Amino acid sequence: MAGLNVKLEIVSRGLGGTPSRIRNSVRINTTNPSQNLSRVSATTTGADTIILPSANAERFVYIKHLGLNSAGAKNVTDKLKVEYSDNNHIAELRAGEFLFLPYDTGGSALLQLEASANTIQAEYAFFTRS
Repeated sequence: MAGLNVKLEIVSRGLGGTPSRIRNSVRINTTNPSQNLSRVSATTTGADTIILPSANAERFVYIKHLGLNSAGAKNVTDKLKVEYSDNNHIAELRAGEFLFLPYDTGGSALLQLEASANTIQAEYAFFTRS
């Protein structure tokens, strides 16, 4: 059976005195449709960069701000907004930041990416839980 092995480790140093470590992992069985790792250019119009056309199933979405403009040159100032189809954003990523999100809205909202300014590159993937 197809699936994902998701591992997360967060290590803090110098915050509140005692370092802390959070580790977690989970196996998620998946089915079609899915989208393997892809690169897109996000413009300042979210509807131009729809990465998840429907959410009629439980999906797991990975998104990363690559810190590059449309020509591939370094761009670390513009932010990447992760938005619903109504332009309300659920996350805002700076260059190099990423998210992994369980996403299920019962089919009512797609996901799109929008740049805060200029055009920036992002990568994404999504997987459907079986």
